[in-house]
Amino acid sequence: GVSEPTTELSATASGEFLADAMVFFSDLAERGIRAKGEDPLIASVGRLPGRKKGDSTVAIVVCTDSRLWGYYQGRKRLWQGSLGLDEVYFARADGVLRIVGADGKDGTECDV
Repeated sequence: GVSEPTTELSATASGEFLADAMVFFSDLAERGIRAKGEDPLIASVGRLPGRKKGDSTVAIVVCTDSRLWGYYQGRKRLWQGSLGLDEVYFARADGVLRIVGADGKDGTECDV
């Protein structure tokens, strides 16, 4: 976890989504929880024409494979990564598209 947004997170996320992500990551940092393993892979990406959430202008569906990733507190593995299927919503902020929302499911089947 981290207590401040990373450069990458600040460049790609905005609004409530960024605030919610920082609550999650700050909690991990406070509890000494670290992610370890091979970086998650993007297995597939697709458009979701006409789908909106709030002020979003673009929506995509992303399948990620984080099965070689885990969250650890010391040497104890707390949970293991899985396949994930996320609907990700983007809106223009500061002249660029940034993530403003996402809905996801763990353990779903997707194209890998």
